[in-house]
Amino acid sequence: MTNFEALARPRVNAVCRMLWGKGEMGHYLSFVAGCGVDDAGRSEFARVASVSDQELIHLDYSDEVVGPDGVPVLNQIDLFLPRIPATFVFTRCKLVLPRGKRRAVIVPPAEFPFHFRVDPTEVVQVFGRPDDVAAGVARADDRLAQIMADSHRAALANLVTA
Repeated sequence: MTNFEALARPRVNAVCRMLWGKGEMGHYLSFVAGCGVDDAGRSEFARVASVSDQELIHLDYSDEVVGPDGVPVLNQIDLFLPRIPATFVFTRCKLVLPRGKRRAVIVPPAEFPFHFRVDPTEVVQVFGRPDDVAAGVARADDRLAQIMADSHRAALANLVTA
């Protein structure tokens, strides 16, 4: 396992927890993480999603901005959703925590009049956009940082008691 994988895995788990809680993920849904995917990479992700009939959520970490723990920060989310007769691709999406909600949603750029809810087995398109997306992105960033801090404290406590 590379250093990036070891550091990014807890963040991917935290994003998953924010999107659907603590349930099990179904076998038609996959998360991948990495830095900066170009158009050729997106085309390949779309092909893989189509061939495997799996919804693919790509967490795109910045290769320029690094958080306090040394891990690149979550820049955007790309969705690859196989539907008959095509695979739909949504890029430049953001993780948003709507006011008063426990689960985060994925919001595409402003030109799309909908957002996505992630269930354990599928990505569901929901008509309408959350109110105040920018504030929701900030709440999601804060919640992600809180989950990561709690995770680090729990890992340290386990080391101390072991």
